Amino acid sequence: MKKILVSILIGNLLVASLYASHKELFSYDNDAIDQELYEINELESYIINNQGVELNELPGEFFGIAGGLSFTVDTLGQEVKPKHPVFGIPSFCWGFCASVPGIILVHVITGDYEESKKAFQGCLALVFTYAVVYVTYAVILGYSMTYF
Repeated sequence: MKKILVSILIGNLLVASLYASHKELFSYDNDAIDQELYEINELESYIINNQGVELNELPGEFFGIAGGLSFTVDTLGQEVKPKHPVFGIPSFCWGFCASVPGIILVHVITGDYEESKKAFQGCLALVFTYAVVYVTYAVILGYSMTYF
C-alpha cells in the first residue's frame, strides 16, 4: 500500500513539474504594455479635451485603439443591474439550504425581486422535500409496525 501511495505522489510531482516548466505563460513584455497604456492615455486626453466627440469622428491615429469598440444604447433608459449570485451561490440554493434566512440574505444583498423569488422557490422546494421525506418515513414506519 505504501508503494502505491509513494508512486502516486511521485507521479503527481512529475506532472506538476511539467506544468511549471512553461515559463512563457508567465512572461510579458513591459515595453509593449507601456506602449499600449500610453496610447490609451493619449486617447483619454483627446476625449477629455474634445468633449462630445463621437467614435466615428476620432482621428486616424486613434482608430487602431478604438476601432474594436462597440457600444449599445439602452433605449428604455433603465439601469441595467448585473446578475451576480450572492457570494457566488445561486439564489435558489440560498433558499433551499438556508430557508428563510437565505431569502432574507438574498433580498437584502441584491434588492432584486426576481432573485428573491428564486430564493423563495428554493425554500418551497425544501419544504416539499421535507414533506415527501416525512410522509415516506411515516408510511415505512407505519407498515413496519403492522408486522410486529
